[in-house]
Amino acid sequence: MSDFVLDVTRADDLLKLRLEFTNLALDPDETRVPRRLVRKSRGEDAFMTVFFPPQHISEFSFTEKPDGTLDRLPHPGHRVRVFSAGESRLGFRLRSDLDSIALTLDELLDWTRFEPVLAVTDASSGNQDQPPREVSEPLPLTAREREIVRLLGSGLTTREVADRLCVSARTVEGHIYRAMNKTGSTTREELIRLLSPPHTA
Repeated sequence: MSDFVLDVTRADDLLKLRLEFTNLALDPDETRVPRRLVRKSRGEDAFMTVFFPPQHISEFSFTEKPDGTLDRLPHPGHRVRVFSAGESRLGFRLRSDLDSIALTLDELLDWTRFEPVLAVTDASSGNQDQPPREVSEPLPLTAREREIVRLLGSGLTTREVADRLCVSARTVEGHIYRAMNKTGSTTREELIRLLSPPHTA
């Protein structure tokens, strides 16, 4: 259950996000400007989950023939099929050296203050420092995550990958974060090495 929820729309690009916080609550001191979110229980992990609205919509398309008529028209009364991707989310743990964070969009989206995590987990589970998977193990990545990692491995930047796949750079970053969390990788280079075929002599 979240301790604090914030729905925001960034003015410069109309990015809409829902932010949910665990073990972070609004500081009751209303005199502080800007207001801050403070860690409720010191010494315990605090998390922020960022929810992105669906970023991909696919619909049945129609092509125009040379004579100007449309091909593959639906029958009268039939609906055009449209598919929408589901909501995406990223999980972050507030760095252990911080006990509060300013309640401003700039600071909340400055993800250097957070560590990416796959999901909020029980800190007592003992699985916080799992080593990366061995290459011989099947990697639990989606086809899109594999594609993005391979493109990064070929030397493309995040923006170049986004342009090639016709998605936003933020979408590419989200796939990279999820792939790193699934594999236990701590750097992009480590993630790329996991998907690189072993060199044979």
